[in-house]
Amino acid sequence: MNTLGFITGSNGFLAQNVIKVLEKYCKKIYLIDLAYNEDEVEEGILHKKKLDITSEKNVDTFFQNIDFQSFDKSILVNMAAIDHKVTKHGADFKWNIEESNVEKLRKSIEVSLIGTFIISKYFCTKSVKDNIESNILNFASDLSVLISNDSVYGENNHKPIDYSISKHGLIGLTKYFAVYYAKNNIRVNSISPSGIENDQNEDFVEKYSMLAPIGRMITSEEIEGAVEFLVTDKSSFITGQNIILDGGKSLW
Repeated sequence: MNTLGFITGSNGFLAQNVIKVLEKYCKKIYLIDLAYNEDEVEEGILHKKKLDITSEKNVDTFFQNIDFQSFDKSILVNMAAIDHKVTKHGADFKWNIEESNVEKLRKSIEVSLIGTFIISKYFCTKSVKDNIESNILNFASDLSVLISNDSVYGENNHKPIDYSISKHGLIGLTKYFAVYYAKNNIRVNSISPSGIENDQNEDFVEKYSMLAPIGRMITSEEIEGAVEFLVTDKSSFITGQNIILDGGKSLW
């Protein structure tokens, strides 16, 4: 298919699964992440680009140099975020409200919400200008509709609030853009997976698995079907929606 793709936060864990999906449909895919080198690197249809999505000037310049008119459709998948991990050694954070650092909160919101707004703004502006059918998929989380069950993180530890605020806000952003750009043939949806199995310690996996009726964590491969559904014409009449992949966790 003659489709142009963009993925922010493309150096992250789940990005490889999203790339795998987009490679089926895209002629060219821009992989956007601050982890890359300054020079753009081409690997077949993949173009790795170091770009600070919180810089409106840099994002504007980036899209000015992209040729949308050579394509029939375009897709933007927003995955950029500051997350807090659990590894085989346990949680990499120790957090509570009383001793929280507001600067870390600002930074997280700047990346996850403001950065997503900025790149979506210029992606949509370019799509409208060049009259291209487009599609945005925002990666949220089950914590966009729930508050974390902190019992899985150890005694007196809590998932940092910036993640919850950012993901809740991302759903609002999704709905706003969906309504605003519906007349321009641009669909905007979000996907909200729960905790993804990724070499966490056994105690965490066991506790987290008990939070969902299905009795386990989701695997990275299991997001691919939902991504493919939402970025293709299989979901052509769906916009402004948040698809939750949580094994029934949000039902309890």
